[in-house]
Amino acid sequence: MKNYRLFTRTTLLGVSLVMAATFLPIGADAKKTKGEKKKSKHEVTTTTAPATSSGVADQKSDEIIHQVSDFYLGLKRWKTRLIQKLVASSESKTVELLSVVDVGVKQPNLIALNLRAGMPGGSMYCDGTNAYFYSQILNKYSVKPAPTELEKLFGDASSRYVNGPYAMYSLLPSLVTKDPYASIMAGVKKAEYVGAEDVDGISCHHIRFSQDKFTWDLWVDAGKNPWIVKVSPDLFADVAGSLPKTLGRIVARSTKMSLTFRYKDWVANPSLKEKFFKFVPPPESTEAKSFAPETAEEKPEKSEKSAMIGKEAPSFKVTLTDGSQLDFGKHKNKDVVVLDFWASWCPPCRESLPIVTRVTKSFQGKHVVFYPVNVGEDVETVKGYLTKAGIDAVAALDTDKKVSGLYGVNGIPQTVIIDKNGIVQFLDVGYSSDMEKRLTADLDSLVRSKSAK
Repeated sequence: MKNYRLFTRTTLLGVSLVMAATFLPIGADAKKTKGEKKKSKHEVTTTTAPATSSGVADQKSDEIIHQVSDFYLGLKRWKTRLIQKLVASSESKTVELLSVVDVGVKQPNLIALNLRAGMPGGSMYCDGTNAYFYSQILNKYSVKPAPTELEKLFGDASSRYVNGPYAMYSLLPSLVTKDPYASIMAGVKKAEYVGAEDVDGISCHHIRFSQDKFTWDLWVDAGKNPWIVKVSPDLFADVAGSLPKTLGRIVARSTKMSLTFRYKDWVANPSLKEKFFKFVPPPESTEAKSFAPETAEEKPEKSEKSAMIGKEAPSFKVTLTDGSQLDFGKHKNKDVVVLDFWASWCPPCRESLPIVTRVTKSFQGKHVVFYPVNVGEDVETVKGYLTKAGIDAVAALDTDKKVSGLYGVNGIPQTVIIDKNGIVQFLDVGYSSDMEKRLTADLDSLVRSKSAK
């Protein structure tokens, strides 16, 4: 599953817990018992088919995921209703936050996500010419040029703002891509068939996916059409351990949270006229250039990391994908260094990495070196992605995430530019539409300065 981690897991937890804490009673921290600490997130005994050649999915799971991918690729149009439910519970109270969204898609780039009911969010439309993002709580909307592919629309910061911080886990972004199978399996370490299960009277195949630091479950209609029925990401296995200190003071450690996405009323190739995808501004709403100027797309994050600007960049040594070693210190007093922290499962990274690669190559021969620093993935995954994406770069392997820790990486992509003297001059988090222009200007300023000579 592609993970739009422009916001970190801690940030995502914080957003939900702030909402939940509004309703749940404030309680003192309670220590976990020894049994609770050892209790696993999932205790399911299954008999799986032999693993596929990829070594990631068992045969049954692989077949079903391919069926899902082929089915959605074969649809020119479809519509459904998506119900997102976030449940937060403490020892004395349970709170459910629901949102109901009507979804319509017409390939290659028409979509309508209309919030019908539920917690504050918004709607998102793309009519092939423009994309519209409407915030219900602000009663404002923004307009941007329509992307050529719907996947890029979901990677936009405005999309995450109006659709909520968890919408990326619904699998909806994967279903509109040109390769749903690859999108669903991105970042997956293991996929196993749990068994046949009933979901609200629908016979389903149940598959469990394991990714770095979390698991998620998928239920697929076992009937004629392999519709997605339910998705449930286990993002909150350790709520207390993931809390920021500020929230840890007000949210009881006994708080438990769960998230599910339930799809209903799927219709294949319905008659969807052009007006279905036309956005009509709600009464008294106003247009805004941006909903949240502090989001990483509109304004790169420099608040918490700004302390690094003007200070000496931490030195490190890591292995590169070509088998050689990178000694960061060798570039001091010689080169401007660009570090781009990324991962193959992160769609904003997929947008930004080719741009950073292209821009840095344009400074070839001017003592500018570039290292894409992969965060947490193995060498086979990294090399495979770079080859498939056509990115001509040798990546640094931050498998144990020590380098990320040195540079305070909490959200990716994070781009750090270090001058010839080893001083951090620029630090941006996230992907933005003007990234190429901004990065070029930043590098040009260093190349022209005395420090880069």
